[in-house]
Amino acid sequence: MLRWTGWAVESSAKFRYGCAAAFPLSDHADYDELLRAVELVQPKRVLTVHGFAAEFAADLRRRGVEAWALAQENQMELRL
Repeated sequence: MLRWTGWAVESSAKFRYGCAAAFPLSDHADYDELLRAVELVQPKRVLTVHGFAAEFAADLRRRGVEAWALAQENQMELRL
């Protein structure tokens, strides 16, 4: 089993998590970094959950990505 976490910078991380390897990966990114990640990964769907979740999902939809905020009600958008 592998584990991706910012806590992996500690040498004891793989023992604490009981995994074969731990890789340090921050879950903090700014807006441009989030957009770049979506651009590189090209997911079929993005589900946003934290911060400006609805606004980020709406921006992704404007860019042609199916995206929805999980933390709140979503409303269909009609392009006029």
